[in-house]
Amino acid sequence: MKQAFVLLVIILLAGAIGCSPASSNRTPTGDADGSVEHDALDAAVEHDAHDAHELQDADTSPEDAALSATITARLVAVDWGLGASVEDPATQIVFQADASGRFRARFTWPPGVHRLVLSVEEEVYGLQGGLIEGLARDSTPMWPGTEQRARSESVAIFSATSEQVELSTNLQNLTIVRLHTAESARLDALPGSANVGALFDTALSALATQGQDPYQVVVTLMHGLFEAGAAPLTTERGTFFIAPGSDEEAAVEVRGSFSDWQQNDQTRLVKILGRLWGRYIPLGDEHHQYKIVFNDGAAWFTDLSNRHIVWDGINPNTIGAFNSVANPASRAQSVGRTVWLRSVHSPELGNQRDVYVHLPPDYDRAPTRRYPVLYVHDGNESIVRSQFHEVADAWATTDATRAIILVFVALPSQDLRMAEYTVASNGARGSDHARFLNDTLVPLIDTNFRTRTDRGARGLVGASLGGLISFWTAAQHPESFGFTAGMSSSFFWHDEIMRQTITELGCQNVRYYLDSGSPADNSVSTAAMRDTLVALDCQHRYEREDGATHDWHFWKGRFPNVLESFKLSFAP
Repeated sequence: MKQAFVLLVIILLAGAIGCSPASSNRTPTGDADGSVEHDALDAAVEHDAHDAHELQDADTSPEDAALSATITARLVAVDWGLGASVEDPATQIVFQADASGRFRARFTWPPGVHRLVLSVEEEVYGLQGGLIEGLARDSTPMWPGTEQRARSESVAIFSATSEQVELSTNLQNLTIVRLHTAESARLDALPGSANVGALFDTALSALATQGQDPYQVVVTLMHGLFEAGAAPLTTERGTFFIAPGSDEEAAVEVRGSFSDWQQNDQTRLVKILGRLWGRYIPLGDEHHQYKIVFNDGAAWFTDLSNRHIVWDGINPNTIGAFNSVANPASRAQSVGRTVWLRSVHSPELGNQRDVYVHLPPDYDRAPTRRYPVLYVHDGNESIVRSQFHEVADAWATTDATRAIILVFVALPSQDLRMAEYTVASNGARGSDHARFLNDTLVPLIDTNFRTRTDRGARGLVGASLGGLISFWTAAQHPESFGFTAGMSSSFFWHDEIMRQTITELGCQNVRYYLDSGSPADNSVSTAAMRDTLVALDCQHRYEREDGATHDWHFWKGRFPNVLESFKLSFAP
C-alpha cells in the first residue's frame, strides 16, 4: 500500500506540472485552481485498496481533465503580397468540448493567407507544416511556443475564398474540415465539378510534392475552376485571379477594362507557391473584360480558368480571340452572355473542338424558362467576323418571345473544314460530323442548359460549306432538327448531291431557309435547290440579295431573315 501511495503522488505531481501536447499523449490537467487534481486525489484516497497499476489508470483517464480546459484560437493575417489590405480578423474562435473529449469550433475562414494561433489555458500553440498549404487538413501536429513564434512560424494556410469550417483537436493534433465553400458564381457549372476550395488544396499539396510538374498542376487547377464555372472568384477581399507563372519572379499580369488595359500596381500577380501566381483585385460587382498578360504585354491570353468570354472586338478576317469576363451576371440587360465549352470531344470524328454557347439577354432573369436552340457552323468566325450573337441579342430585345440560345460550333482546325463540311467525295466526313452534332453535342447542350427539346425548337445554320453541312445534318437526322438554314450554300457540291438527297427523302417535316447574293455567290445552285423545295411543297423561305458577294458582311445583314424563319418553326 505504501508503494502504491508513493506512485500515486508521483503521478499527481506530473499532472500538476502539466505536459505539452507536443511532448505527451496526455491532455492538460484542468483549471488554474487545480480542481481536477483535487478530484483525482480524492478518487485515489477512496480507492487506496487498489494496486498501483489500477491507480495509474484511474488518474490518466482524460475525460474530466479535458472537458474543463479552455481553448481558443485566432487568425493572424499574412501579407503575401496578394493585394488588398491585410488585417488580422477580429473574431476569437472558442472551442467547446464534445462527449468524446475532443474540442470543436465552427466559423468562417476568410480569403487570403493566415496562420492559426491556439491558446490552451496559458499555453500558446502553432501548427506544423510547410511554407504554405491548403485549408483542409487531417491531424496536423500542434507545437508549443511563444506568441511571437506562433504568429511567425505556424504554417501559412491559404484559402482563395470564404470557407465555413470546423476545427477539432485532441490537444495534440488539429483537424480542419471544410463544411461549405462560399463559391462565387458557379454559373453553368458542369455536373460533377469539384468544390472550389478543395481544388486549391489539391494544387498546393501537389506543388509541395517532388516529382510533380508545377506548370501542369496549375493548368489542372484552372481546368477544375473552368468546369465549376466559378472563376475568377468574387470574395470580400476582391476578385481573385490566377495564372501559371514561372518558378522565378516574372511579369504575369491581369489587364482589363478595370485598368484601361494598361499596367498598374494592381495588375501584377504574385507567386503563391511553385508556378501558381495570383492576386485579389477590388472590382466589386462590376462587369469587366480582361486577359492574362505575360512579359510586359508581349503575349495576351484568354483566362483558361474562366468559362465566361466575349469577343475581343478584333476581326482578323479569320478565326479570332476572346476576352474573359469577370462578373458576367452584371452585364447590360440587353446583352446576352457567352459560355465557353473548351475541347468538346467527338467520338464520331476522333477529335475535339471549342463550342461557344451564347445565352439570350433574359436567360439569368427567367430561371424557369426554356429556349429554342440554333446550332451555328463555323462557330468562331460566325462570332468574330459576323457577330451573329449581337444580331440575335438585338432581335430578341424588341420581342422577348424571340429569345434563343445560339450554339457556335467551331472546327478543331481550319484545315479540317473541307473534310467535316462535305459529303460523298474522297475524304469527306460530313456524315460523321452530323452524327457528332446529333449524338454528342445536342445531349451535352440539353443537359447543361435550359433548352427546349422539341425538334421544331432545334435548328441549324451555316454559310457556304457550312450551309451544305447544315442541310445534310437535318436530312440525316430530321427526328432531332426541325429547321435548317443555308446562306450562300455550296449546293453545287458533288453533282448537287444535297439536292438529290432531298429529292429522294422528301421534306421530312423540316422547315428550310436558303439565300444567296447575285449574280454569283452560289446563286445558281441555290435557286435550283429552291425549285426542288417548291416542287416537293416543303416549308421554306428563299431570299436573293442582288449585288451581294460571298462575304461575312452580307451574311450578317441577312441573319435576321434566318432568325425570323426559325421562329416560324419554334413559335407556339
